[in-house]
Amino acid sequence: MTRKKSHFLRQALPAAAVLLLSVSAALYLWKAARENADRQVHFRFEAQTKEIAFFVQKRLELYGNALYSLKALFTVSDVGPSEWSTFTETESLRERYPGLTALRFIQRVPASERDAFEKATGIGIRSSRDRDEYFPVLFVYPAAGNELMPGFDVASERPLSEALQLARDTGRPAAAEPLPGPAGSRTFVIFAPVYRRGTAPADVSARRESLAGFLDLVLKIDDLLANSYNPSAARDIRFEIFDGEESESTRLYDSRPGAVSAGPLTQTIPMEVAGRVWLLHFSALPEFSDTPETRLPRVYLFGGLALSLLLSGIVLALSTSRSRAVSFAEKMTVDLSREIGERKLADEKLQRLVQDLERRNHEASLMGELGELLQSCSRLEEAYPLIGRFAPLFFPDTRGALYLINGARNLVEGVADWGIPLAGERIFVQDDCWALKRGKPHFVHAGGAEPACKHVVSYPPEGYLCVPMMAQGQGLGVLHLQGASGTAPREELAVALAGESALALANLKLREALHAQSIRDRVTGLYNRHYLQESLDRELLRTARRKESLGLLMIDIDHFKHFNDAYGHEVGDAILAAVGKFLASRFRGDDLPCRYGGEEFVVILPGASLESSAELAGQVREEIKTIKVNTGSKMEGITLSIGVAAYPALATTPEALLRSADQALYRAKDEGRDRVLVGVPVPG
Repeated sequence: MTRKKSHFLRQALPAAAVLLLSVSAALYLWKAARENADRQVHFRFEAQTKEIAFFVQKRLELYGNALYSLKALFTVSDVGPSEWSTFTETESLRERYPGLTALRFIQRVPASERDAFEKATGIGIRSSRDRDEYFPVLFVYPAAGNELMPGFDVASERPLSEALQLARDTGRPAAAEPLPGPAGSRTFVIFAPVYRRGTAPADVSARRESLAGFLDLVLKIDDLLANSYNPSAARDIRFEIFDGEESESTRLYDSRPGAVSAGPLTQTIPMEVAGRVWLLHFSALPEFSDTPETRLPRVYLFGGLALSLLLSGIVLALSTSRSRAVSFAEKMTVDLSREIGERKLADEKLQRLVQDLERRNHEASLMGELGELLQSCSRLEEAYPLIGRFAPLFFPDTRGALYLINGARNLVEGVADWGIPLAGERIFVQDDCWALKRGKPHFVHAGGAEPACKHVVSYPPEGYLCVPMMAQGQGLGVLHLQGASGTAPREELAVALAGESALALANLKLREALHAQSIRDRVTGLYNRHYLQESLDRELLRTARRKESLGLLMIDIDHFKHFNDAYGHEVGDAILAAVGKFLASRFRGDDLPCRYGGEEFVVILPGASLESSAELAGQVREEIKTIKVNTGSKMEGITLSIGVAAYPALATTPEALLRSADQALYRAKDEGRDRVLVGVPVPG
């Protein structure tokens, strides 16, 4: 009996060894696969939450830029009902900015000026109590649905009043405590202070003294956030926003109301919004972790245990034949080695995933840095080289170019490029680019059947990608990338770069358009008085630093009142336009002709002496006589009276220079008009 038992144990020993080894291998693979799956899930969760936060921040920055652009208009020019209506309707703000409930201008009205304000505007101020100063809504867009807003004293509500005071004293936008809206939605208001033109208050007391009013945005949060981030990134994630702290009462937004999270996969990202802190809270739903990667460990465990039992049973059955058992054990060893090899492949896949996530984080960081720099640009010409410098950082193995649509000429023009010279045209028509015609990216693969764009002169063997640049539904241009060393540009990143650039350039174009409106005279097309004063200060400082001279002409249209009275204001405007066109074409590029007011014009002549300025004025007086204006009944000629002054010969300050030229002009008119007289010295 003992001998049989001993023989059985010897036969069972290989089976026991196989069972132990295979169970150990199954447990090892299960543990490794579970750790791998957990890491993948965490990396994916972190990447998707950062992506959502990034695009939410960009959406908020876009709305802030709109507020700054309109603020610039108030800063440099007077805005009345017609200017307000023209700007808001032309820009189609409600269509471009989802969630915009109202855009308002709120005027500061001291109590002593209340009656005058109500009489001048026809708007009665509605306030909860008498105060030292009121902040009634003067303009509102859109008018439909906001009929009761004009006259409402915004400061009569405590949360709004606190935000008004913060914006006024800091000089920066300030958001009020979010307000409850219909059907559980939340609304929040951002105020931007507007100070009187020509002031630059540097401290609290100066800001309070110079305050003219506020611009504000009233935004519905649910609509604002709709489509602001990639839906696929938030498919299995609950995304909530809280104001200041995480509680039911402070929740502003919930992408999945009532959804249950999957446990520890949560993340909170703080975000500063106009002086308030929003908490972006993310929690994974159960479906987020239910992926093939997370199911794989269980497959390894149960499959490994079943295989272990099967193998040990087979080995036990075969143990009577030593050679067969050994052969089978060797085969099992090979199988285990293969499984371990597969595990190494899984580790390599994880490593590639980690590298991909690190790359994405780096790209998101670069995109944020580029966006911040583009927002700081004051002109489009500053933005173009920035995009050209950042593009190679996103696509180190490519060369490319940025093309913008010139609306006036219906052409697409290159404004920036990078890498070796491109095989393509610098200027082409829109129909030459398939991406612009189709409104979506156009990727031409090497040897593919895709039609090539006509602006690509010679076909690059490695292929190329054109991405249309769209902002608020309008095409701005195209981002063109050509691969290098056989590496095709990554379309997803190219689309993101094109979108970020397009939004920034669209805002800059809007700002430049507003600035141009604020410094140009509508009738003559020349610079206005406000721009003249700024330019004269700047040019005098530059002239003094270079120890040069500067001439100034003050020009008046003779008998202009007669033209207006006899033929009407339309003829008067035609005369002003004709003189403006003549002055714009007559002077050098450095000279600065401006409309000073009424029928008066001023021309700044950098580098001109008193003598050369007087000689030039005489030429202008003679040349203007060749211009005839159709009054409806006959062609009338134009004559000019001109006063001449110069720095430093007659004056050393802007005020004195203008006064010297003005005195000379009035002497010219008193002596019979149609003449040029030189001013006399005027002390500064």
